[in-house]
Amino acid sequence: MKGKIAIIPIKGTIVSESGFIFPIPLPIKIGGTVSTEVIEFLEEVEKNKKIKAVILEIDSPGGTPYPCKEIATKVKNFSKPVIAWVKESATSGAYWIASGCKKIIADQLSIIGSIGVTSLRPDFTELLKKFGIDIDT
Repeated sequence: MKGKIAIIPIKGTIVSESGFIFPIPLPIKIGGTVSTEVIEFLEEVEKNKKIKAVILEIDSPGGTPYPCKEIATKVKNFSKPVIAWVKESATSGAYWIASGCKKIIADQLSIIGSIGVTSLRPDFTELLKKFGIDIDT
């Protein structure tokens, strides 16, 4: 099989909208993967006859259920071979995505599996106070 391979990164928390990662601008970068961007890229790859396969470069704890399902469904029904390449972790929804791939490649120290629910709610109250920002809820 001659042709090109597309590499698509799936890193950090998987969400449906970029603003959902953190709703207010912060002086630090908080990264994640937006499902609609991944799906749009996969659709472009599917149309490109020069690209013969896809590698999903995964390092993610998962994310909210619906965007993970969107990507997993697209990957499972994709017309070209998709390989999951797990660097550090593919847990929860990220593993759901990887499980739809033709093959999963991971290091023996990679964290794989654990589909379930986890939650992280950082408290930036003290940090924001240092910058003179007060939030009333």
